Amino acid sequence: MSVAVLMLAAGLRLWRIAELPPGLHHDEAFHLLSAEQIASGQALPVYITGNQGNEPLYAYLVSISLDILGPVSWAGRLVAAWVGILAVALTIRAGSEMFPGRGVGLAAGLVMAGWYWPLAMSRWGSQPILSAAAAAAAMAGLWRGLRTGSRWAYALGGLSLAAGLWAYAVFRLFPLVLVVAVVVYWVARKAARRQVALGALLAAFVAALIYAPLGLFFLRNPQWFFNRYSQVTQVSGGASGAQRLMDNTRLELAGLVLPGAGDQDWRQNLPGRPALDLVQIGLFGVGLALLAWRRSRWPQGITLLAWFAVGLSISVLTEFPPQSGRSVMATPAGALMMGAGLAGLWRWAGRQHLPLPQNPGLAGAGAQGLLAAALALSLASTVTDYFVRWANDPNLFIAFDTGLQWMAAQLRTAAPGTRLFETPVDRGYPTFEFTLGAEPYQRFETFNGRECFLVPGAALEPTDVAVIVSQDSSTVPALRAAYPDARLIGSISPNGAPYAVVYQVPAGATAHIALSQPREVVYAGSLYLLGDSLPGAPIRAGSVLTLQLAWRLALPTAADWTRFVHLIGPARADGSTIYAQRDSAPCDNSVRTWQWRGEEMVETVRVDVPADVPAGSYQVFTGWYDSGTQQRLPATDLAGKALGDTVPLGTVQVTQ
Repeated sequence: MSVAVLMLAAGLRLWRIAELPPGLHHDEAFHLLSAEQIASGQALPVYITGNQGNEPLYAYLVSISLDILGPVSWAGRLVAAWVGILAVALTIRAGSEMFPGRGVGLAAGLVMAGWYWPLAMSRWGSQPILSAAAAAAAMAGLWRGLRTGSRWAYALGGLSLAAGLWAYAVFRLFPLVLVVAVVVYWVARKAARRQVALGALLAAFVAALIYAPLGLFFLRNPQWFFNRYSQVTQVSGGASGAQRLMDNTRLELAGLVLPGAGDQDWRQNLPGRPALDLVQIGLFGVGLALLAWRRSRWPQGITLLAWFAVGLSISVLTEFPPQSGRSVMATPAGALMMGAGLAGLWRWAGRQHLPLPQNPGLAGAGAQGLLAAALALSLASTVTDYFVRWANDPNLFIAFDTGLQWMAAQLRTAAPGTRLFETPVDRGYPTFEFTLGAEPYQRFETFNGRECFLVPGAALEPTDVAVIVSQDSSTVPALRAAYPDARLIGSISPNGAPYAVVYQVPAGATAHIALSQPREVVYAGSLYLLGDSLPGAPIRAGSVLTLQLAWRLALPTAADWTRFVHLIGPARADGSTIYAQRDSAPCDNSVRTWQWRGEEMVETVRVDVPADVPAGSYQVFTGWYDSGTQQRLPATDLAGKALGDTVPLGTVQVTQ
């Protein structure tokens, strides 16, 4: 029967794993990139400091998947799916150890296999599901040790505890559950107290020994131990903190049972779907009642309640509860509680008989049939909600970065040597880097097309430009005006609404950029001011001065340069002549000068003009300085004549 349960779990977790969920979320892509470094031997991290910090076990597991499958986007999801199957198997084992001979383990595994919450987390290529598997393994090992005194079982429990600590930050709270289990068992079993104490010490020693390298890293770098926690924790001290804790607890409990109150994150749930359906709520309640009714089961009941509560507390203490991903460690405990209820009901139903001598088992079979039908209904609800309702919802397109993955895949197919551009998402987005691959990524550049237009100038090689038109409506018109021969080579329009396009600029094309005032100014010998456009109409104090500046940087810079624009007027009482200014890296900080490789840029600069600026004529100046040293860059004309460190662009009228 256990094999059938595991086959059910495997079918639900592996079916269409290469295509569902769609796309490649940036967290998944980050883990894949980390795994690639491990697989290639470039890095063997004790802790991964990127993406706000991550324990490395999942990346090591994914590196094995990449070695076997190659750089496919679902390599991480396959690992999560197999870990999810393992979590079901370990839940069966934990139930068998905690309730030997009662069928609770098998019943809990059946619940776990068809439960929406762990199913969804088993198909997402990230590390949370590891916490469920590690928790179940640690409890199975510890409880077998408590029952039998087996040192190997205690050691296995300690090893599983360490694995969880190497897997996911939230697992740091799980040792509290094991402490509760040891204490309640120690209190309940007086004759075994010495064995329990020694076994618990052995488990703790094994866990500490295996965890030592990561623990030493945190001792040397305590900021990384607290970094993730400090980013997501929303409950602080004082009255307001207590109120927030109460509010979060209410939201978490409501998310377990109330329709519409479940996790709202499309990555982890059909938004609003409660963690438990009606059948599961009933089984949980029956299991709780049965464990409370029999005093001999109190150690198991207290342990499972502590496990479930600690797992949920992580979501309570952080932002946006309920949070399925952070609290998935609680799912084996919930499944075991429901498994206790299911096993008890099944035994009770089997004892019910009609007073009919010719068919004494008819009523029993009927009661068990009703129970089986309820389980089938629960499973059908999970399958329908995940594989039909959730899988076909258009919100997944954005939730899993499907459009970004499509853009990167389109750019990856470009001919070798093609320049690759994208706007407006930053180049560092992991989905781009993994999908493009190492060599195309070296030719890949990004800019914020809402703030500038970045072009290769004279396109000596073909250039492909991907634009998220749903976020950037400026780049395509600017591209077609600058390069009339540019042609559309790809587009994606989910649900009929345009999302992104890819244009190709042919080799040898020259950009046609129209500016009202051409310039011939050179900063530091390599940064050219090509021209500008100032507003012709007066601007009002308290509004925004908007101008355009065109630049070409011949070579990337070693330092990071910052551009400034000053609004200069008559000296004030304090001697200052600057009435407004805007300092930023090019393109509203989206393109750094050390990234620039000979492109031309037309950027829009917006300078806030304070409301108290007197009416009158003001000069607009621009210049550059080294962000590290604050030293301004000297400007010259093309003949090398010094122009100082600021260049006048023209005059604007300010009115009140």
